[in-house]
Amino acid sequence: MAKSRRTLLRQFSRLPGLKLGLENIPLDELFLRFRRRAAENLCGVAVQANVYKYDGLPSLATAVFSPGSSKLAVTSTEWGSTVSIYKLSEDDVRRKIELHPMEGHQRWQVVKIAFSRSSDLAVLCRSRRETLESTLPEGRAPPKLKMYLVVFHHLHAEQKGYFYSDFGKDLREVTHSNDVEPVGLAMARDGTVCIAWIRRDGPMPHNHVVLYGRNHELMKACAYDTNPPTWSLPGLTEQVQAHRFFFNAHFAGNDTVINLYAPGNPIHTWFLSVPSGLTGVHGPLGTNRAMIDIDKTGSLQEFAVSMPFYGWHREVTVQDESWSDMEMCCMSFLAIGIDHNVPPNAFIVLGEELIDEEYCDHHIDLDAGRRAPSWKGIGLLAGWRQSSSSLGTIMATSPTKNRIAAAMWTQVLVWSFKPLHLCQGGLQYYFPARDYNPRKGLGRLRPVLLPSAGVVYSMSWTDESTLYATTDQGLVRWEMDHMCQGWRKTLTLTFS
Repeated sequence: MAKSRRTLLRQFSRLPGLKLGLENIPLDELFLRFRRRAAENLCGVAVQANVYKYDGLPSLATAVFSPGSSKLAVTSTEWGSTVSIYKLSEDDVRRKIELHPMEGHQRWQVVKIAFSRSSDLAVLCRSRRETLESTLPEGRAPPKLKMYLVVFHHLHAEQKGYFYSDFGKDLREVTHSNDVEPVGLAMARDGTVCIAWIRRDGPMPHNHVVLYGRNHELMKACAYDTNPPTWSLPGLTEQVQAHRFFFNAHFAGNDTVINLYAPGNPIHTWFLSVPSGLTGVHGPLGTNRAMIDIDKTGSLQEFAVSMPFYGWHREVTVQDESWSDMEMCCMSFLAIGIDHNVPPNAFIVLGEELIDEEYCDHHIDLDAGRRAPSWKGIGLLAGWRQSSSSLGTIMATSPTKNRIAAAMWTQVLVWSFKPLHLCQGGLQYYFPARDYNPRKGLGRLRPVLLPSAGVVYSMSWTDESTLYATTDQGLVRWEMDHMCQGWRKTLTLTFS
């Protein structure tokens, strides 16, 4: 019995956090704890993960996952003129509906798709150049391509529940010039749509962002303005072009902030506040650069820090200049930090901010967290690398923030950890001795490698043990819990 206990505890000590609070547990409970904690840290998942591939889908290069829910939008048919919505679950995938953004669909092509956090779907369509040119007299220049923004609202009925319909859509024309191309599309819950454009003529590509607003009173009354306000972000181009042009945009921070992404970057490069009602002045263009002493040598290095993915609030007692005790609120945030070494490394970084208890609303605001006054590295994501492909490195965080997945072309790595333990400190007790540097106060998180299933375009978690990805081989689902048996199956999508 004593030998069995020593063997189990030795295995516990090889993984982060596995040995915490286990020294005095009876042996009959130790085996159960070992199995559960080993499953949380994905022990053996590289061999035992179940992999399911789904047949019957068109190209998934432009497919998008909905944020915070389990939906996938796919451009269908050879010409890409319809959009199919699929419902993702932990054990099945069903096609919910096929939507037609434009009438006379043979003359239109879907360019971009985006979900809002309320599951409304924005579709950007344009007329096909081939169709227009085939009807022109010889020698005549082609007309300007028309472009429309179509929004399908996530409707609700008492008996039917939530659903989409071709009748519940909002159509508006998007004015643009023929020398620009849409490269990014994002939608907020209040109906505001952000389109990022790029002009490729000249020695260097030129970007600009346009917001298409909505009247809040009309939205509440289910009425839609046929001529909504549009607002370009002035002064943005000059600041961005001094660094590198961006390709995409996403709403964040309760849809009050726009994150701008450079090509191939897994985290945003710039961010700015969205003006209320598109009538005020937008906030200053912010950058995600931070100086961190990662080696604890007093030498600061420049890092790119993502928007925090986890926050923790607690009350602390500190001493002021007169050595009197003061009650303060401490906000701790976890984010991904990428250094500028060659090749770059990725870390989990911790930012903390003290707030006077009188002025604290005790609410975790992740957007405010990225403005933390200082950051420090607490965990190295071992095995992470910046992919040199045009897709870059794609990252996804699980719903409870216990796991991070990174796809680098065909390779998919997953790191497992406890975010609350990382915020609480005492890392020397959390990380195994072989993976902790006491001088730097830095641990190392070892990844697991998922079975390869093709070139990954995008990823999304539905729960802590189910990861979906769109690949060049189709839709893929990985299951990674302690009951997996290493199955490899190809399934056919069913229509609901």
